[in-house]
Amino acid sequence: MPKIEADSTILAEKQKASGRSLTKFAYFCSKNEKNMYERKIPVNWDCGIEVTLTVIGGKWKPWLINRIREGHHRPMELQRAIPAATKRVLTQQLNELESMGVVYKKIYAVIPARVEYYLTDFGQSLLPIIDAMDLWGQAHCKTVKSNFCRK
Repeated sequence: MPKIEADSTILAEKQKASGRSLTKFAYFCSKNEKNMYERKIPVNWDCGIEVTLTVIGGKWKPWLINRIREGHHRPMELQRAIPAATKRVLTQQLNELESMGVVYKKIYAVIPARVEYYLTDFGQSLLPIIDAMDLWGQAHCKTVKSNFCRK
């Protein structure tokens, strides 16, 4: 499981080499080379909500976590389970979840190549949050729908 905290000496070297100020998250992303972007607004690591959204924020990440829990492990199974999402976006968000240590990718040495995704222990720790989101959504669906459709 990768560590989010950046080594200050390596971070300082990267900042000096690039001539830009790098956040811990940007260092983390460049270190893991899964996310190829640098955040313009640094993450407030003292805010639990912001840290949680850094990990599971994104339209499809909670869905992916839930679908992997339900037994959909292969990329095509995940794509069929979430038909509204494009293959590109699902792949990108799976890579981000992998780089954060939420899922791990198991690659089988067969032809054609076979890949499966599984939740790590860290990913399992997010399941109560995903369940709470689901329960809240089910309990407030009518209210949200009526307010949303009122526009």
